[in-house]
Amino acid sequence: MGDVHDTSPYPADNPPDIEPCVKRDKPQSIFTAGWIRRMGRLIAFVAPGA
Repeated sequence: MGDVHDTSPYPADNPPDIEPCVKRDKPQSIFTAGWIRRMGRLIAFVAPGA
């Protein structure tokens, strides 16, 4: 809703609270770089002599 090719019967600034217009929370995600950094720390902690 609200783009140049919008064919929705609802106004973009006031959409109804029905599917598919209902706002959803963003899914929780893990970024690869952060995961690799944390795994490196974990491995260094668990196996310091390796």
